[in-house]
Amino acid sequence: MESNYKEKFYSKYVSQHNHNLYGDTSLEIIKNQFTAWNNYYSGFLTGNTDANIVDLGCGNGGFVYWLRSLDYKNAVGVDVSSEQIELGKKIGISGIEKDDLSNFLKTRKNFFDLIFIRDVLGHFEKAEVLEIMELIFESLKKGGTLIIKTPNAESPMSGRLRYGDFTHDTSFTGSSLKQILLAYGFDAVQVFSVRPTAHGPISFLRLILWFCIELRLRLYRLVEAGSGVGVFTQNVIVIAKKS
Repeated sequence: MESNYKEKFYSKYVSQHNHNLYGDTSLEIIKNQFTAWNNYYSGFLTGNTDANIVDLGCGNGGFVYWLRSLDYKNAVGVDVSSEQIELGKKIGISGIEKDDLSNFLKTRKNFFDLIFIRDVLGHFEKAEVLEIMELIFESLKKGGTLIIKTPNAESPMSGRLRYGDFTHDTSFTGSSLKQILLAYGFDAVQVFSVRPTAHGPISFLRLILWFCIELRLRLYRLVEAGSGVGVFTQNVIVIAKKS
């Protein structure tokens, strides 16, 4: 599915991109993200720890590691970057494999209770996004849930994420994702901001300051467009159901 030039970037995605942004990775560093993931996603997890869950585009598998720490033993991850998967396995993460998303999903019809696809859709062209949505819909069980996280084109900082990775092709807002999801049979679509997570004095201050900034952005939009409605965080989370 991926354009050939991207294979060059994905094969060295850790050493030539992620390492430059985030530095070294370890299980302890991954655990530092658990508070944020609990805040953003725990409310959407099924109480059934036997549920089949996949993180599409799992990177080094840190998110799968978090899910398994919550006893979701059937949580798995897949990523096209061999370097990402090798890193995850090296630091002790299991349940992850290298594969193309399309190949992976095509062999798992009506299989998953919950599908995550985080910071992945922007790497595909529009036609590829629609193909992925169709495959995801077919891979979900009836009543299953899809959780998307992606850079938010409605944010004033959208360009930073959109053009911060040469392999990005497409940008989304909550409304454009809802348009896609409804077209491909999903319903009960919800859109959420990805605000700072308060887990200490500094992060709590960040959250308070963000609300002040968000208020100003809503006022700006109200003056220009007549409505203050919008999602202005750098990222957006969208939840949808297969009913």
